Amino acid sequence: MEMEFIFTPEADVTRNPQDHMGSYGYDDFEDFYAEVIANDGEEIVQITKVIPGYFDITFQSGITLHAISGQSITHKPV
Repeated sequence: MEMEFIFTPEADVTRNPQDHMGSYGYDDFEDFYAEVIANDGEEIVQITKVIPGYFDITFQSGITLHAISGQSITHKPV
């Protein structure tokens, strides 16, 4: 069975994105939406451990998010 890593930010992030932009390092809502919210459920093609529990992740589109909590990464069968 093949497995893939999927970006799954907490539900509160997708429900109230304006309240969580800063914790992801964004101050512009359009950029935050395009790079974080729009990639909810997308496959992660590269993961690099930054510090324990936090990772830089890259999507097939080439967008890289930095210092993402491991709680926002799901390992799922395809």
